[in-house]
Amino acid sequence: MSFYFIIVFLGIVALTFLLKKEKNLTKLLRICSFFLILGCIFEPLFKLTLKGKPWLLVLIDTSKSMGVGERLKKVDQILPEIKLKKKIYGFDTHAYPANKDSLTANGKLTNIGNALLQALTPSAYLLLSDGINNTGPDPIEIARQKGIPIYTIGIGDSILKDIRISNLIYNKIVYTKDHIPIKLSLENTGYKQQNIQILLKENGRILQEKRALLPKNGMQGEIELSVTPRSAGTHFYEINISALPGEIDEENNKREFGIFALKSRIKVGWFGKSPNWNFKFTRLEVAQDHRIDFNWWIKIKEGKWLSRDGITNSPDFHTPYDVIILNNFEYPAIEKLVDKGTGVILIGKVCKHISPLILDSGTKENKYPIKVVDFDVFGRKELPPLEEIHKVKGIKGAARVLCATSEGNPLIAKVQYGDGIVVGMAAEDIWKWSFKSEIKFWNKLIRLITIRKELSPLFMETDQIYETGERVVFKAQAYTPDYKPDPNSKITVKIISEQKTDIKSIFLYSLGDGNYEGAIDFLPPGKYKYKASMQEKTYVEGEFLVTSQVELQELASDRNFLRALSQVSGGRYVDNIKDLDIKLKPGKFKSHFNLSQYWFSIFLIILLLCAEWFILRR
Repeated sequence: MSFYFIIVFLGIVALTFLLKKEKNLTKLLRICSFFLILGCIFEPLFKLTLKGKPWLLVLIDTSKSMGVGERLKKVDQILPEIKLKKKIYGFDTHAYPANKDSLTANGKLTNIGNALLQALTPSAYLLLSDGINNTGPDPIEIARQKGIPIYTIGIGDSILKDIRISNLIYNKIVYTKDHIPIKLSLENTGYKQQNIQILLKENGRILQEKRALLPKNGMQGEIELSVTPRSAGTHFYEINISALPGEIDEENNKREFGIFALKSRIKVGWFGKSPNWNFKFTRLEVAQDHRIDFNWWIKIKEGKWLSRDGITNSPDFHTPYDVIILNNFEYPAIEKLVDKGTGVILIGKVCKHISPLILDSGTKENKYPIKVVDFDVFGRKELPPLEEIHKVKGIKGAARVLCATSEGNPLIAKVQYGDGIVVGMAAEDIWKWSFKSEIKFWNKLIRLITIRKELSPLFMETDQIYETGERVVFKAQAYTPDYKPDPNSKITVKIISEQKTDIKSIFLYSLGDGNYEGAIDFLPPGKYKYKASMQEKTYVEGEFLVTSQVELQELASDRNFLRALSQVSGGRYVDNIKDLDIKLKPGKFKSHFNLSQYWFSIFLIILLLCAEWFILRR
């Protein structure tokens, strides 16, 4: 284009020699400068008709969706069939010169409109794409304005065939030897109903093989599997569904997940001198929690005891309990058990020397609800009132009041004794609280005093793959000695990029009941590792991936769009290169420009103004 400006410039110079009067010459220079400045400000669109040899510009889509299946291989087969003079450009968000050997499908987005604007101006375009345009200006409108024929060839299947695991539902924290159901949601696109093979593996070893019926086309179905962890710790599993012929993406047929197995259930033993309502309702409540192994010994007469296994001659004092509950029952050598870490709950006037509450004769409680002092334990501000409690003369030093009457008198207190925890109660009719199922009084109280030294102190959970812009969420469960969530405690998570140049730290805060959660936003695409620590000790490491998946959300080729693009530009759409007959018209073809697009316009304005100034000075 600069050639035409040079012609104009030389014409102006020639006029300066033809004009004899300097006054007329300066006026001419000033007028030319004025019109050039107006042209740069208002940017009028000039249309030029240019001449040159006809040639074809081949635009090849190199976005991620073109990497699915054998789409790029089809492009490699098409290029040798084009015998016309051509130039090859690849494009995703921008167009760039390419050749057959440099084509890789790595683009995060597809911008066909920008490719038509950025690339050169040929006699015709040949667009090789799947037609999935997801950003930038409207290619149809650009094709209509340019008036250059666009020939298109559809790459990829217009009907997507794929099966994928869309969701998994399972318990993330379980106990060893528990039967754990795993429900997976399976989506089917493009296939008829047929039997498929599903494999459940652990460390490459097949645990379960199942054949199931594929859901109907376009539908979602559920399939159930199961695992039974035999040892404590984290177990990693993989579900693999056999690929079907013509499936466009086999990677989404797999799903990996982890389950954390605790060594055993919390062993709880109840010892009482006689059956009562407290025992009955406690057993009903605790039985609903599969994490508690509850056994009992109730004296029914001399030498006869009722237990979970039937009638026995004596109670079992030898099982290593995590918690024992004594209801007006003297337990032999209780100090030794507590000192070794066994939790004890005392109901009534028993073991006064280790009880945190000093009890006296009974007294009547008022009608007002009992206030819960420690909200983190029971999760409520009030409990139902009790009719009768023991008179509390005081509590032992270092004891902590968990529950008090409406008048502020301590009703439940706990104290550390050796390595264990002792909880004392000044009430005997606490069975009434079991009617309030949302309280879960016994479940929480048992965990409050359970010390499980064999448990891993921290269990982390996060997804393996996140999309760009999606919030990365970390969840954790921390097992403290008394199973009490501390509102002030937090877990530190260090996030390290694959290049180890970008390190971020976030905190997970307590949600109650030992659960913690935290999140981070705006992580760029890449592979990350994380290290979670509590109390300055690293317990858990893991990794996750942040990726831009916009290109892979829609994989079916959009042939209707490609047909419309060809039609408005005067080109043609085909599915096979052999059916395409491109006839390039030699000679004239149009081009559009405005003055502000060219640096030579600014240079010419400066030159004209300088020439005028020079003539006036002379």
